[in-house]
Amino acid sequence: MIRLHRILVVGLVVALLAPIPGAAQQSTLPPELAALADSGVTVDLLASDIFPPSVDASALRLERLTPGPVAEQTTNTLGPEFWYVEAGTLILAKEGGESKTYQAGERTLILDVSSVSYRIEGSDCPSVIRLALRTVFAMEVSSDLAGPDLGAEVAKCPAAGTLFKIGTDLAVPAGPAFAFVARMTFPSEDFPTNRTFSGPVGYSPESGSLGINVSSAASTLLVPGSWVVVNGNEPHGVSGSGGEPATALVAGLVASGESVAPTATVPPPPTVATGVQDSTYRSPTYGYSVNWDDSWTVAAESSADGSDLLQLNNGVSDVYFQSYGNYTGDPAACVASIVEQFPTRPGWSNVEPMRTAGGDPIAGGETTRAYAVYTFSYTVDAATTDYVEYLECRALVPGQSVLVVTQIAPREAYPEQVESMRALLDGLVVP
Repeated sequence: MIRLHRILVVGLVVALLAPIPGAAQQSTLPPELAALADSGVTVDLLASDIFPPSVDASALRLERLTPGPVAEQTTNTLGPEFWYVEAGTLILAKEGGESKTYQAGERTLILDVSSVSYRIEGSDCPSVIRLALRTVFAMEVSSDLAGPDLGAEVAKCPAAGTLFKIGTDLAVPAGPAFAFVARMTFPSEDFPTNRTFSGPVGYSPESGSLGINVSSAASTLLVPGSWVVVNGNEPHGVSGSGGEPATALVAGLVASGESVAPTATVPPPPTVATGVQDSTYRSPTYGYSVNWDDSWTVAAESSADGSDLLQLNNGVSDVYFQSYGNYTGDPAACVASIVEQFPTRPGWSNVEPMRTAGGDPIAGGETTRAYAVYTFSYTVDAATTDYVEYLECRALVPGQSVLVVTQIAPREAYPEQVESMRALLDGLVVP
């Protein structure tokens, strides 16, 4: 599988997402964050908890959830994670359990695998922040895709979506860990002090320009809508830029400062509920299905916040079926919106339409379906490889929801993968 994310992860995000229930929150800052506050950074702790050394922090993902296309949403959690209500009301229930209500400023903790239903309500931009330490990444290759442009009508409130994420080779604290979400304001400094955290920390600016100077990479200037995740033990400096302070949502996992683990225990890594049965998948939210032969294996599967994902791999190609609600455009507009994002994906270059022998772009479609094929180069760790991406959008409910199908394969192997992809599409059934 192609990995498009490094230990230092930087991205521009336009995604779709979701919320969850409680425990008491620790408000005392651990030494690493206390030192940050003492240096002049304003640290407003929104949600936190201490986890024992045995916690399996295999990822770090922060996302904002807003009301979905239908009032009642469902999602799977892997734990540990917590949800913080920014505005409005969160009503959440585990499978078979009673629902609980959380108001703005409250948070809830989930330690184990669970299927939950939730509703986010309110008249003034209701939203929930979700921090997960274990997660199945939807579309590791095309995670920067984040779905088609939903239009300007959703721009008046903070956008739902992935604020940042990292999930490979995490450096985490050796002892009890302090997981947190905070709103921080960084003063403007010409030469910010380098700091090293014991675990991964992500930054998602809300206002102003945030300068990030990482010792192992070039300096980065972040504005609202962009993000960076710096892995543990990576020295870096952060400050406002342009002579003005900057405010950002900051979340991560750092040493708690405790010498012993708390008494609470975290269950062993769970399995995730799945829409896969044998060699067939049925979308839990939208009901479309796809089947495959034994040359394909399931690499990932998830359902959250109105978006269902299936990822298949045959040793050469990665194929993704990902559905989105709240999409009012047609399939052709969906393809065009995603293609516009290609040149901005980290590591991508030389993006060009793939052409027939006669020189025509390989693209087309009809009322309920549109497709296009592009070539691109991908560079990671100074190594560059050429790939092909097949992209298709299909209307699930015209004007309401869409299915995005993506195939990525090495360019030299793509011709022999066309028939395998065609067979998958032949097995796709949309209600």
